[in-house]
Amino acid sequence: MDSKEEVLNQLGDIHSSLVDKEKFLPYNYNLLIMWGIISAILYLTFEEVSKMSIWYALGYIVGVLIIGFLFELYFIRKENIKYNLQKFTKVQTYIEANYTFAIVFAVVLTIIFTTNNLIVYAYLSCIFLFGYSDWVSGFILNNRKFTVVGLINMSVSLAIFTICILFNPALIQSSIKYIAVLFSSGGLIYLGISIKKDYELV
Repeated sequence: MDSKEEVLNQLGDIHSSLVDKEKFLPYNYNLLIMWGIISAILYLTFEEVSKMSIWYALGYIVGVLIIGFLFELYFIRKENIKYNLQKFTKVQTYIEANYTFAIVFAVVLTIIFTTNNLIVYAYLSCIFLFGYSDWVSGFILNNRKFTVVGLINMSVSLAIFTICILFNPALIQSSIKYIAVLFSSGGLIYLGISIKKDYELV
């Protein structure tokens, strides 16, 4: 066996041990930026769309999210190919399920609150749920940035919820979608950019 083949075998062993790690997560962090942009678009446009029809608004949300999921699936599979993975790792499956549950729950709550003219609470629910998902992902991945962003979003949501209870949701209604864009969408974009830079420095 020549030295070149021996080196390739060693690299293969290292590669295999990496792929087998329980917390291995092949991921294109540009997708977080994509989700940040998608969520910002939904936050900024949903209220106007919902004035036409709540069912039209539901179709609008689901349609946009399906497009996002298709991109997510495509790029995750593309990333997995680099590591000869034929299916999602356990961590990928758990994190995807975590965010999917948050999204489905957020959509249901959004429709319920909007139908009852409580759209402020729809935005607050989204900020909290996606913040909670970031927080959970931070623990799974042992990534402090996810944890901090999650805690900030949950804290902001709970603080504004308290203000609405003590005072009047109408005081917040005109600005709530911009708050959601700043913290929820902005948090995802920040994570995508900063974590991508972290990996580029490694």
